Amino acid sequence: LATDFVASRSHLYIRKPTADVKLWTFRAEQFELLDTVQPSASTFEKTAVRLDNLQEKLLVLIRPAGEHLTVWPRLAPTVEAAVLEGVSQQWSLSCYRFQVDGQPFVPELHWNSGPGSHAGNYGTYKRFFPVMHSDGREGVIWQDFSNELVKVTWLSSDLLSTETTQLVALNSQLLVGAVGDDHGELLVLLGSSETPSSKSGTVEAVVMKFSSTGTELHRKSLPTDKANMNVYSFFKSGATLAWDRGAGTIAMAIARTMTTASDGLN
Repeated sequence: LATDFVASRSHLYIRKPTADVKLWTFRAEQFELLDTVQPSASTFEKTAVRLDNLQEKLLVLIRPAGEHLTVWPRLAPTVEAAVLEGVSQQWSLSCYRFQVDGQPFVPELHWNSGPGSHAGNYGTYKRFFPVMHSDGREGVIWQDFSNELVKVTWLSSDLLSTETTQLVALNSQLLVGAVGDDHGELLVLLGSSETPSSKSGTVEAVVMKFSSTGTELHRKSLPTDKANMNVYSFFKSGATLAWDRGAGTIAMAIARTMTTASDGLN
């Protein structure tokens, strides 16, 4: 297998398909999507699969684009699940995978920082926020990385389907945190993703309240000035929110960089 090329990268080409296809491989005991190819006027189509940096044999499977390859048992068209049994059945772990409309956070794609790295030591924002519907269904608030939308996905009671609703579009903002009241009402905390040019400046932050169907019920800007929250920028360790419906209060713990202090530093 030739792997050393002198001048440039070398990609895998396939003969023009009659319809959209997906290229898969099987490694580490699971199927991995390599590329999606659409037919064009060319006789051969270039793929994203590189051949010049291969360290071992690569098995490539070309399948129709509508076909999904997985080692997980499929319970429904968009739901996969498996159970891992412990020794002597003293414990078990149930896992479900749901197909959603959008691109959720994937560390391999969006935050490839492992233990021991500078970024890995500090962590990153929380990306998934569990919530509850008034009818007992579980839900998750998450950011769609394909279009910068904040969404909520409700799981059906039998875990065989999902329902995803858009809450808000980010506009140079971060999804800093989110929480629910366990009765279907939702709250998201958005903060500016930009940093003030002045070390004494502060960024904007807003909380927004939504119904379970995604209807905006209320929004309020937070006092981020130095005399109150003192937020020069939101730090990547994220935030935690807790909603006490009975008391009508929401507790919030955020990681942030403050405005310049007497030593001239933030």
